[in-house]
Amino acid sequence: MRSRSFFFGIFLMSITVILFNSCGTKNNNPTTPLPATDTPTFSITPTASFSSTPTDSATPTKTATVTYTSTLTNTPTNTFTPTATSTVDAFTTESFEEASIPTGWESWHVGSTATALALSTGEAYDGSKSAYTQVVFTASGQLGQIQVLFNPVLNLTGKTVTFWYYVDNLPSASGSTVGVYVNSNSGDGGTGNLAITTGAWTKITCPISVAASPSAIYEVGIVISSGSTGPFNTVNFYVDDVSIQ
Repeated sequence: MRSRSFFFGIFLMSITVILFNSCGTKNNNPTTPLPATDTPTFSITPTASFSSTPTDSATPTKTATVTYTSTLTNTPTNTFTPTATSTVDAFTTESFEEASIPTGWESWHVGSTATALALSTGEAYDGSKSAYTQVVFTASGQLGQIQVLFNPVLNLTGKTVTFWYYVDNLPSASGSTVGVYVNSNSGDGGTGNLAITTGAWTKITCPISVAASPSAIYEVGIVISSGSTGPFNTVNFYVDDVSIQ
């Protein structure tokens, strides 16, 4: 028993020595320095500085609201109603020297055909121009006319109308006539049928008094007509120096 206790004590001592030598003591002055520990350093440097400063200040502008109100007034247009005027000449003499046919002048036809009234330099009684229409006659009793209309009507009491005319052919082989007519509000009148002269300027006059109302004349004109016997012809019909005096 005693030897076992002795050896057990020796064993414990050996273990103690071994443990002591293994652990050692703390080295407060190490010869090999510990490696340095890197500590990251962060630095934030601003790159720009912004300052929001308004550059303009809008000033509201008041906008006016405009409302248009249209008021339409219907004005009746002229309706032709012949009415008498004071005594006046429609014209002293119309010689057709203008650039175009004067207002109110026209050609007319009954049964025949006729071109629109135009200015011509082919024939002229006075100056260089006359009024002209071409009339095509195809049967008896057909008419070709050159006339002027008055609006308003004219008071031509005591006046006389004069036409100078020229035709290059007769409307028909026989019975062709020419005449001047005067139309008023109350009734018409004229020279009646006269024999036609061809190839020369010829004068015809007619007193305004042949009309029923000389104080309300709305139209005067000259007419050529075909007779009963053919052949029937095409006529170049001219007038010039028309006067009311």
